[in-house]
Formats: sequence, structure tokens, C-alpha cells
Amino acid sequence: MKRSSTLFLIVLLSVLSVPALADQVYLNNGDRLTGKIVKKDGDKLVVETHSMGTVSIAWADVKSIVSDEQIVIKTKDGEQMSGLVYSDGNGVEVTTSTDETVHIASDKIDVMRSEDEQKRYDAEVRLREHPKLAELWTGFADVGFSLTSGNSTTRALNINTRAQRETVRNKIVFYFNAIQAQSKSRGATVATAKGAWTGVRYDRNINPRLFVYGGIDLEHDRMQKLRLRTVLGAGFGYKALVGKRIQLDVFGGASANRENYYTGLKRFSAEGTVGDDLKIRLNSRIRFNQRFSFYPSISMPGRVRAVFDSSLQSDINNWLGWHLSFTDRYNSYPTGNLKTNDVLMSTGLRVKFGKKK
Repeated sequence: MKRSSTLFLIVLLSVLSVPALADQVYLNNGDRLTGKIVKKDGDKLVVETHSMGTVSIAWADVKSIVSDEQIVIKTKDGEQMSGLVYSDGNGVEVTTSTDETVHIASDKIDVMRSEDEQKRYDAEVRLREHPKLAELWTGFADVGFSLTSGNSTTRALNINTRAQRETVRNKIVFYFNAIQAQSKSRGATVATAKGAWTGVRYDRNINPRLFVYGGIDLEHDRMQKLRLRTVLGAGFGYKALVGKRIQLDVFGGASANRENYYTGLKRFSAEGTVGDDLKIRLNSRIRFNQRFSFYPSISMPGRVRAVFDSSLQSDINNWLGWHLSFTDRYNSYPTGNLKTNDVLMSTGLRVKFGKKK
């Protein structure tokens, strides 16, 4: 009996001591949160509690905190230290590993992070500022196929991919689009669309707003008798809007356009380039992207090309989404009696890859 009582007392003391082995956050309204302080970033304190999960609290509502584990603090002056933290509302006292006590005024604190959170943050900074070439890639891939049969048979295949790698210093964008469609009636097969477009562009930031760019675009369009169009371009860009919901880049420069047709015709022209790249996040799941490039010919005045791409995407989960895309490619001087516009509209599922920032 005595042994059972002793065992019960040990278990009881262990249970009662659990809160003491955790961080304590006292609020102005008298409430207390027990758990682990994750970080204080801006005007929010994030605490991982035992019963309520992760909780975000306004820093102004915090009366005092007592940490049981090491907290990393960075001041607005750039100084960084770590230790056990005690706050009574008038400031924060940090007891370092050398038993030195440092007092920091509350309004001087920039961020506070747990040691685990600081390690994650440092890893993200390293990845963002000094990434390897194979890291930070994000993008998507669409594949659409349609088939009809009866008095006539039609088939259509559309492929659309885009990959992007962006750091604080530069950005690389790669894209590839292809379409092939044919119709068969009374034994005769007619191709109605057959083309492919691909390219890569590199942006280098001069400052947080201004950047330079260079890239190459390749285009093949059997319906326009175009064997290959090669466009080399470079210029300057400006980040006109850099908000969380809306980003707008405008750019301008010059390009060299070389065209090779199946008819034997070869053309070369120097072109100007102006355009924009717009991204709008409508809500947490829906995004709209639009890109427009206008190429007025310099060596052959009066001739212009233009490319307009837009896409509305709704996320289904972290890797799958639905999209509605529209593309219009304009050439004011096509060969023969061909039309000046090629329009493509597609919809379907979109597979995403990579981790968004």
C-alpha cells in the first residue's frame, strides 16, 4: 500500500510539473497560455499550445512571458542574442548561456524565434540567397486531349508547361507549349493545327525595382508554313507593383527576329519590345496571370507582332488545380493568304510542382 501511494505521488508530481517545463504567456485579460513560443514577427506572437494547437496573439495583448527554452531575439538595431526570456510588460530580460542578463525595451524587439524556428528561418534564407541551380523551381504542366467520332473523326492534343526559379537576385523562366489537331472525314485527313513554342528568359535585379533581362524564343507553326522563328531579345524591366496580391512588371528593349519558312522564304528583322507581366491573387485559391509582348519592327516599319497570354487558375489542393487559358498570337505580315491571328483557348486540370514562397 505504501509503495502504491509513493508511485501515485510520483506520477502526480510529474503531471503537475509539465506546465512548469513549458513557456508561459500571460495576457492582459488574465488568461494564460502554456506551450512553446514559436516566434514573434511583426505585431503577432505565435504560440504552440498543448490544447489549442498553434495560436496567434496580438503582441499588444501580451502582458508578460516566461520561456523555459532558449529564444533567439533580434533587435531593430540588428543585434542578435539568445537565452531564456522573461518579460513583465516593461521590456524583455534575456539570460544568456553565460548567465549574463540583458534588458531590451519592448519597442526595440524586431523578431523572436525559438531555436527550431530560427534554424528553419536560417535554412530558408540560405536557400533564397545562395540556392543551388536545382533548387527553388516551381511551375505547372497541363495536358489536354479531345476525341470525337462519327461521320468525321477529330483529335486534338495540347501541352502547356512553365517552370520558374526566383531568388532575391535573379529569375529564370522556361516555357513550352504545343498543339496538334487533325480531322478525318471520308478517308481524308486534314491537319487543323500543328505548332510548338518554347523559350527561356533570365532576369537580373539591379535594385529591388529595376532589372535587366535577356532571353530566346523559338516558334514552329506548320499551318503558317513557319519552319522556325528564332527571337533573341534583351532590355530593361521595372517592378511597378510588388504587393502581396498584385504584382506588375513592365519591360522594354530590342530583339532580333529570324524566320525560316517551308516555302524557302527567309526573313530577318530588328524589333523593339514592350510588354507587361501581371499577376493577381484574387483569394487564397484563385489566381489570374496575364502577359503581353508587343514587337514593332524597326528594320521593316509598319510590321508588328504581338503575343498575349492569360490564365485563370483555381487550386484544388497543393498539387492540383483547374485552369482556363487564352492565347492570341498576332503577325501583321503572314505569308500567303494566311490570317494574322492564331487564337487558342483551353481548359482542364493543371498539375503543379515546387513550393511557393
